[in-house]
Amino acid sequence: MPIYQYKCSNCGKSFERMQSLSEDSIKDCPYCSGKGSVHKVYGDVPVIFHGSGYYCTDHPHSSCDSCPHHEGGN
Repeated sequence: MPIYQYKCSNCGKSFERMQSLSEDSIKDCPYCSGKGSVHKVYGDVPVIFHGSGYYCTDHPHSSCDSCPHHEGGN
């Protein structure tokens, strides 16, 4: 089950809850009992590129002449 992070816009407290994907999001704050004041907080998602073509050294061509890794003329 995923762990979701929530933050209350009323009191400013952050908290995490483990919930199944089918459960509804939490709406009320467990700290200040604020009704409807809680929202999910989404963090950064890491992106990893696999394969060739993502760096200038993978596919050298004339537009890559300004790349510091490209030695020119391959």
